[in-house]
Amino acid sequence: MDRLEQYYSICFQFWVIGENLIGAVVFACLCRDFSLRKRRIWMVGAAFWALMMVLYYLPWEFGFSGACGISLAAAWVVWICLDPGESFGKIYLTLTFGTLNWICMVIASNFYLMVSDGFDYFVYRFTRSSDKTWQLFFVAFNVMEFLHFIILGLLLSGSAALMKKCFLRRRCSLNQKELCILLIPSALGVFNHLIRRAYNSKVEMQLSAVSKEWHIDLLWCVNDLILIAAILLVLLLFERHKQQMELQQDRSILQEQVKDMKSHIRAVEQIYASIRGLKHDLGNHALVLRGLLAKGNYEEAQVYAGTLADAAERLQYGISTGNPVTDVIINEKRREAEERGITFQADFRYPQTGGIDAFDISIILNNGLENAFAGAMASKNPFVSVHAGQKKHTWLLTIVNSFAGELRWEEESGLPKTTKEPGVHHGYGLKNIRSVAEQYYGCMELCQRESGEAGNFWEKQVVLTVMLQLTSADI
Repeated sequence: MDRLEQYYSICFQFWVIGENLIGAVVFACLCRDFSLRKRRIWMVGAAFWALMMVLYYLPWEFGFSGACGISLAAAWVVWICLDPGESFGKIYLTLTFGTLNWICMVIASNFYLMVSDGFDYFVYRFTRSSDKTWQLFFVAFNVMEFLHFIILGLLLSGSAALMKKCFLRRRCSLNQKELCILLIPSALGVFNHLIRRAYNSKVEMQLSAVSKEWHIDLLWCVNDLILIAAILLVLLLFERHKQQMELQQDRSILQEQVKDMKSHIRAVEQIYASIRGLKHDLGNHALVLRGLLAKGNYEEAQVYAGTLADAAERLQYGISTGNPVTDVIINEKRREAEERGITFQADFRYPQTGGIDAFDISIILNNGLENAFAGAMASKNPFVSVHAGQKKHTWLLTIVNSFAGELRWEEESGLPKTTKEPGVHHGYGLKNIRSVAEQYYGCMELCQRESGEAGNFWEKQVVLTVMLQLTSADI
């Protein structure tokens, strides 16, 4: 019997190691899917598995739920160290995985109890030799542990896969309120199991036969599956809501951009209407001047000619870019900079070839200069410069502004965090610029640097660089 107990102990420990290893592998894969720095993420799963095994072999009784909670907390710390940022999202993933792991373990255990009763009945009913009875029990034990292992693996990996699919935005950025809302189903699942454990303990003390009824275990399994479905459903509904909110924000931003574009077009149309009117009346103006000069009214002719010169000057822009739309934008931004006390420099050349739409460039200019003005206003001596030109198959735009602070970067997008209050139209300018650049197989880069030029009075600069690829057929 001593040898038999030894066999049981070795096999049981083998299955415990395997079941904990399943949880570690699934958790590491889940962490990797939601990590920007994927190198060495396997260490998160390794930390979880190692601590689970250490707690298993300690002489103190922790229980599966306690050991899982401690191990997941340690694994979360390792995850944060390897991939900083999005701490609330990582808390949600860790706690939800812990709940799913616990529920899946309970389902597999209930299935184990239901089927093991059948094995016990079979062994007692059809065996007569006591020498073979323990062998059959040993085989049955390993078969049941194997089924427990397979069911746990399928349930846990399936739940993690569905959880990943529920993240429609393919990221896990949550704030504190969203974290609390999403953890409600998991909290209900934990309380459900605590109540069940207390109920089962009381019932087993009074009537042990109740715990042996298979249909009660089956009902508990159905209850657990409903809990898993509730966790995933709440996550899916939350993600769809966030996705709709982002679409609404993008739509609102696009409407604002179309509104700006329409205002630029109206300004251009007014200029062209004034030019057509001046051209139409040019003959009449020439006749009036000729009449004044013929009569010797030189002073009146000089005044009249000066009025014509003023009218012609109003139709000209101080900065010419080579395109009427960008003419309007650059000169409006120059006037805005003067009103806000910002030193403004512009050397902008619209690409005459390459198939780039003026509407797309207006999105880049409007958003880029708006961000530059906002950043420059925080410095003592605000300064903004814009430079753009074409070189072979590339059009390059650079916007530089003074800045008196430090940019804080979002880990997920790689873009600076907005300094404005959260709102519908805030924090999307750079994303729109990058989206336009990608349409032309280009890129966008934003960096902060120290001013290295002699005589400059600002200490720091923010530099936005946008590169667009020109169509070779048009060059």
